[in-house]
Amino acid sequence: MERRYLEGISHVTRAVPYSVHKSLFYAGEEEALYLHWHPEIELFYLESGTLEFAIEDTCCLLHAGEAMLIPPKLLHHAWGVQEAGRTAQDLDGNHGEGISGKAKVGVHRALVFSADLIASPSEPVSYQKYVLPILQNPAGFSLHLTKEIRWQREVLADMERIFAEEKENRETELLIRGLLQVIWQNVYTNHIRQISGRRLDGRVELRMQETLDFIHGHFQEEISLETLARTAHLSEGQFCRSFRQVTGYTPFTYLKRYRLLQSCVYLTETDKKISEICLLCGFNNISYFNREFLKMMQMKPSAYRTRRRSEQ
Repeated sequence: MERRYLEGISHVTRAVPYSVHKSLFYAGEEEALYLHWHPEIELFYLESGTLEFAIEDTCCLLHAGEAMLIPPKLLHHAWGVQEAGRTAQDLDGNHGEGISGKAKVGVHRALVFSADLIASPSEPVSYQKYVLPILQNPAGFSLHLTKEIRWQREVLADMERIFAEEKENRETELLIRGLLQVIWQNVYTNHIRQISGRRLDGRVELRMQETLDFIHGHFQEEISLETLARTAHLSEGQFCRSFRQVTGYTPFTYLKRYRLLQSCVYLTETDKKISEICLLCGFNNISYFNREFLKMMQMKPSAYRTRRRSEQ
């Protein structure tokens, strides 16, 4: 995982392995939630307003009262959407405009927590059952939670209670832990268990690690499926199934994502032309590179370079 987007904020401590956050956002903001990842699991809840929410290269429209389950180490960000016919409102209780003249249009909350809060490695049976699947295959378990499905409504209600209790500034750590355990039982029963399938044996996981090492060392080159399968000593069909089970991605989706993340480093740390960076990162078509970069990063390479340099 590219450490450039690792969030600098620590969400957990040994004493309290979770944190609760509240943020306002504005209509048309390019980053109502800035692009980042963290090693913890996140439950992101939209209290009011509308957001375009992206996890890796998958986007969805998030409405008030809905939530996202964000597994660890996945890039995610969001931007505000102005709802047609809605009056701008200060969501702290005052009508009007917020800072810099921007109309406030929404509030989102987040519960960010260590997987150890569900079960720690010192509890091997529970850890392997309830935690390990989402750590081994994070990309396979992200979820948009809506009120249309009964068990998801229950999860949303429990999340709302957590945020309501936290706002009271009382000693509610045990209550929050308990509610989170209830939420996770629901998520495990209705989501994780349904899609985790048969766990791969350790030998296959080691083979996939060899493939990942190969990709990281040769991403600038043209790589065929045959070559990748050979690094794992599997047939192409077996390799594709195993690679997706371990990483959550198809082999070429993973390769493309890794190349795009490396291009971000070149854009930030060098003055090379974008066409040159395109070739250095294994893309042989500048139009395709620009299109895929825009899809993943929600901005063009040139805009990304300008923004990153302005932050330095």
